[in-house]
This record gives sequence, structure tokens and C-alpha cells, in this order.
Amino acid sequence: MAEPLHTSEITAVRAFDPCSIVVELKSNREINPDISNVSLLAEEFLRDGLPLQTPIDAEIVLSIAPLGPLQFAKKAAYFQRQNNMVFLLPEARIKFLNIAKNPIFLAADFNNWFDATKSQKFALKFSQIDGQNFFAVTLPISSLPPKAEFKFVSADGTWFDPGIDAPNRSYSSTHSANYSFDKFKSGRHFLALAPPNPLLLPNKFSLKIGGQVYPVDVSPWLLSCCSNAPLGASVQARKTRFRIFIPRACSARVLLYGDLRDAPRVLPMRREHDGTWFTEVNADLHGYFYHYQALFYGDTNWAQAPKILDPYARATCSRAGPAVILKERAFLPLRDNFVPPPMRDEVIVETHVRDLIKNAPLRLRPEQRLAFNGLAKWLPKKHCYLRRLGINAVEFQPITESDAADKWEYHWGYMPVNFFSPASTYSSSPMKAPAEFKKLVRACHRAGLAVILDVVYNHVGEQKNLQSIDGDYFFRKNTDGSLQNFSGCGNDLRVESPMVQRLIIDSLVHFIKTYRVDGFRFDLAELLGGEFLCRLERELRLVKDGVQIIYEPWSFRGNLAHKLRHSSASAWNDEFRDFLASYVCGNGNFDGMKYFLGGSLGCRSAFTHQSVNYVESHDDLCWIDKITENWHHNGASCTDNDRRRSHLALAIMMMSLGIPMLHAGQDMLQSKKGIHNTYQLGGVNALDYSLLVQNRSTHKFFRRWIKFRLSKRGIVLRPPFTPSETYLKFFHSSGSALGVLYNADFSLKSKRVFFAVNPHLHSCSMDLDGLDLSRFRQLSNGEKFFNFSKKLGSEHLAKTIVLPPLSLILCLE
Repeated sequence: MAEPLHTSEITAVRAFDPCSIVVELKSNREINPDISNVSLLAEEFLRDGLPLQTPIDAEIVLSIAPLGPLQFAKKAAYFQRQNNMVFLLPEARIKFLNIAKNPIFLAADFNNWFDATKSQKFALKFSQIDGQNFFAVTLPISSLPPKAEFKFVSADGTWFDPGIDAPNRSYSSTHSANYSFDKFKSGRHFLALAPPNPLLLPNKFSLKIGGQVYPVDVSPWLLSCCSNAPLGASVQARKTRFRIFIPRACSARVLLYGDLRDAPRVLPMRREHDGTWFTEVNADLHGYFYHYQALFYGDTNWAQAPKILDPYARATCSRAGPAVILKERAFLPLRDNFVPPPMRDEVIVETHVRDLIKNAPLRLRPEQRLAFNGLAKWLPKKHCYLRRLGINAVEFQPITESDAADKWEYHWGYMPVNFFSPASTYSSSPMKAPAEFKKLVRACHRAGLAVILDVVYNHVGEQKNLQSIDGDYFFRKNTDGSLQNFSGCGNDLRVESPMVQRLIIDSLVHFIKTYRVDGFRFDLAELLGGEFLCRLERELRLVKDGVQIIYEPWSFRGNLAHKLRHSSASAWNDEFRDFLASYVCGNGNFDGMKYFLGGSLGCRSAFTHQSVNYVESHDDLCWIDKITENWHHNGASCTDNDRRRSHLALAIMMMSLGIPMLHAGQDMLQSKKGIHNTYQLGGVNALDYSLLVQNRSTHKFFRRWIKFRLSKRGIVLRPPFTPSETYLKFFHSSGSALGVLYNADFSLKSKRVFFAVNPHLHSCSMDLDGLDLSRFRQLSNGEKFFNFSKKLGSEHLAKTIVLPPLSLILCLE
């Protein structure tokens, strides 16, 4: 253990800002550690106080207090007690687990991580420490290495990441977040620092103690700032109110435009106690436009202050703004009685508004082929592609204002600049964007389609707006001050910030209440963090009980699919995608196919429709280019084997428990000619409807399989319960060919279904283990669907069946 610091070694406070700081010694009971900053000293200290010299002419009083080891443990997950180290989690963090059935273990370098659950020695047990409830495990200090990394894991494989404010949070070489452990720093090097007003703090300062400088991060104080006041611009009772959260500004104003060609009128704003700035005009400003501007300490020139697009703008002119002021009647809820099907009963198509409408076979003006209203006009037609396909849910790629420079520039939409406003580039005019998006949702609902929006909250496209409000508050940064980039898009939003969380939840609620959307798919959801995703889910279900929530569970930092098992949300199953592409080319295995057909239950999914099963999405190569036998991944002229493998993939996807998702064009074997990333290539992505004729048999095959999946007999593929181990009975063949009997234990009041598939280029025989197929009727052979009345041929009545190369059989009892 290190020697305690002496008073003479604690010499000064060193400020890096013109603003001086006074340090006052406080008792640790006088400072709330949950809203104060924390400084970790290089050495441990044993004294109760840290007397510090007070600078002269100081402007800010900063309170400082040593915190006890238990306060350190609440954030760092360990502390020293006598000759032992106690590793712990607060009871509140694991309240959703049944600890008796699913115990939690300490996993670390020193117990081989995944081996931790094999020994009760590392199991956490309920403990009360200083009257507070924890789950903890105690180990002798002598048994521990000097330093290590650790975290906690439940018996079912749920990992508990350190909190974002953990002072000992570290990242492994694979970007996994762990706690770091140092047995010579067990809590007595933990200082709490608290200013009376965090908004007046300088950006950087340090403590100089014992000859060593300790930088102090102001962000914990900054993140304690939040507001519950209404934000944005609103028109009510002939008054227009403006409010924006800019916590560290010294002055703010509104630039108001009646005509964008004229100079703006300037409206000064006043600071409120909660970090917001407010002003009010005694006039109805419906149809006006506005920006915000702000000055910060040291700024004096308004001409150099950037124009800020309101994060709460509900309609915008472009990616740079300005925002549009509309009366509240523009945002009255869509009158709509549509009730989406349960997620287990859905077949989803992921698509892009413009990809659908660009080549649609109906009369439209060129600008309508870029817009919400063009698609809304097509949806009532019986020949509309989405209706013809027979799916019952559509997932639109992002439709909010994005980085597109104008309406003629094609973008996927994954670089958002505003979370509330439907894209002005998808509308006939910025003022009409909300109304036209409402019409599109109404048209989808009247066509029997649930509407799921792909939403992006892990990063933004144009950073200037949030940077101009407060970059430290809105963006995650590295220790050198640069922006973190685990999104791969240049920045990561600081989702742990209270007002970022509010921004996300408020915008989602806005789309539920105003536009009656049915669900959301969250892009790179790993960057939002498991704890916030659970909170988000709770909040949204209070607004709409049946809201559908789907996560893309990874980012460049990691994958949290296994951490979401205890939620009621679903997640894209990339393991299914990758396995199936390999399987239909003859490189899979029986056990893997058995796992995915069964709904990926286990470590990844707690119930079947938690898994969204797909083989193609907007990202990367499309399906036919991925598996084609042609050179350079160009499936534009696909081979006969390519087509057969596509049929097998679709059949397996539809026969797998979970939620099947197609990508628009997959049913007609549309190719991107081997191009990996087509986010700005509208000509490549736009659906070529001539392929519906060229690949008519495949399109019809997809339609019929979707119809079967959603039929009364297809209930065996979407059971309203988590099936038991006896619900599916599997039959093995040579290689990875297999058969499966659904409802084998008759747990559903429905007859059984038999499915078998051979992904090899040679025939496979399969022993049916006593299953008598003479009572079954064949529905499909992999090339086409038969009428429901077609009886099995005599060749299938034997106890052993033979499957031709790249074929399948679907039989109904």
C-alpha cells in the first residue's frame, strides 16, 4: 500500500482558464457524488481532509472532499475491506434478473473470463454494506494479481459493462468495455469536486498535488445540466415561443426570416435557470423561418457566430436550415385506426422511398418520383410492388432531414441533421413535408402495411449544429479532444448526456403521436448502450403499447445482441445472414441450421421473434451478388444454381422461427453488379421492375411462400409462445442436408408441417425415423408452389426420401 500524502505536498490549484477557482475543504457528506466530478490521484491517501492553498481574487468556489471506498465502489465496482477486495454491483443494476435461477459471476483475467461461471467461488451474493443493497463477492487480496481487467456475467451469458462514468473504465483490444483493477488503488484516492454552478466552469483546469498535475474533466458537471421545458418553436394563442438548450452560452438570439431573400430580424433571448434560452413574440409566425445563434465566453463577434439549425425543428428547409415555423394543427395526430400485426406475424421488406418509386409503372411527374407523395399515390393501386409481394410491414430507410444537398441528390439517409423533420428533399416544399409524410403513412396503413422507420441516433451528418450548441455535451471525445468514431461516420453522439437522451426519446414520441408510425429500427444500436435502450423501450411502450422495436445490435465497438435477451425488442441476426449464405453454397452444417431454424434461441434470443432473420439489407453486397457463381460478384446475369440457391434461402428464411425480412428487389433477383457500398448510387439501387417479368417464376415463388407464411397453416412458423425442445423434430442426412417436422409435439392446435432441404450439388437420402408422409400433401418442391390440394407422389411415401441437388420439399399434414 502506498504511503499517504503529506499536507506539505498538496500545494496549489492550477487553472488553465482566466477564471480563478477557490477550493474549499468539505466533508464527504456535504457533496453529492452522483453530480460531482471525480479526480483520481496517483497515490492513495489516508487523511480525512486535503487542505489546499486558496488563490487570491477568485471568482468560483470549488468544493472538494475525499470520498470513502464505498463511493468509489459504486462507480468502479470494487473496494478494499481489511485484507479483502470486494467486487460488487448495486442491486438496481440487476433487478431484472432472477438471481436464484440465473446467478451472476465475477469474470476477469485471473479466472479466465468464460470459466468464471464454473465456480461458485466467483458467484455474487446479496450483501448489505452501510445499509445499502449490493450483490458482491469477496476475495483475499493475497490471491489477486496487482492489476487486472474484470466485469460481471450471468449464467446465461449476459455481460454487464461498466457505467459510462466508471473512473476505471477501459477498452480491450477488441473494443470491449471492462473495469480495470489495481489493488493499490482501492478507493482512498477518490476525490469529489463540486462547483456551485457547473455552467460557469472553465473548459479545463487541473489540481496540482504532491508535485503531480491531475487534469479535471468538467463533463460530469456539464452532464448534470438538463431541462424539462418545452423546446423548439411553437405557435399558440397568437404567440410564438422559442426555446433552445445551450448551457454554456453567454448570449443567444433568434434570426427570424419572413422571406429568405431578406435580412433577418434579430430576437434577443434570455437565459433560464436550466441551461435554456427563451424568447416570445406576440404574433402568429406560421410560415416564417428561423435560425439560432449563440456567443460563448470570450466571443464578441455575432458575424462569426454560426447559424444553428434547431435540433427540435419539426420542419426544415435544407440540411443547413433554416427551420420552418408551423402552427400546431400541422402536427395534429394522423386519424388512423390501423392496428399492426404482432411482430411474430410480420414479414418485413426493407426499402428506400426513392428506390421504390423511381421506376414505378404509373404516371408521375419527375419530382414526384423523388418524394413521399409519389409513393403515396402508388400504394392504393393493386399493381403496387409492395402490395403485390404480399408482405405486411415495410421498413423505410431514414426519412428525416439528412446531408443531401438538394432534392436531386440521392442519399440513403444515414447522415441525419435533424431527428424531428421529415426530409424536405422528399417533399414538394419544406412546409408540406409533415403533411406529405402523413399521407404516406396513411396510404401504407390502408394497404395493410405496418410502417417501421429506420432511425439513426448514434451519430449525425452535419456536426456544426450540435457543435455550435456544445460539442462536449453532445459528442463523445477521446482523451486528446478528438471525436470518437465507433460509428465509422466521423462522430459518435454522447448518448449518456441527459438532453441527448431526451432529444432521442422526444423525437421518437413525436413520430408515434403525430404520424402514427408503428415501430423503429435503430441503426448501430450498440452505441446507444444497453441501459439506455432498456429505458427507451420502457418510455416508448408507455406512449404506444405495441410499438415495434428492432435493433441493429452492433457497431465498430462491439455487439450487444446477447445483452438484449431480457428486453422485449428484436434485433437483426447477422449470424443468420452469414450462415445462410454459406449454407446454401454447401458449406454449412447440420447443427447450425438446426439452431437458426429454431429461432436462434439460447445466448442470443430469449424468444423466437427476438431474431430478425435476413440475408440481404441495404448494406454491402446484395444477396444475388454475394452468392453468384459469376466473376467479380456480379449477379446481373445469374446462373441456374444462383436462382436455386436464392429459392433455398428464401424458403429457409420463411421456415425459420423468428421474423423474416427481405430487401426490396430480392424477390426479382436484382443485382448491384458487385458494388459493395451504394449509398449515393440511386441508379443502381432503384428497383428495375422489368425483372418482375424476366424472373417471374422466382418472384411468384417468393409471393407464394410469403402467403403460406402468413396463412392459417403457417401459424406453426410463428407460434404465440416460445416453443419447447420437442416442438421441432429434426432429421439428419449426409452433409448438411436436413429435415424438420414442425409442431412435432402437437403443442399447437394445428396440423404438422414437414420441411427438408438439400444445399448440395449431389442428391441426398434422408431416413425419416418412422415419420409416415402418406398423410401429408406436398406444397412446394423448391421450383414452384402447387395447389393446396395436390397429393404427394408415391415416390415420397417411403420411410426414406431422396432430395435432388439444390432442392427442398414442403409438406402439409
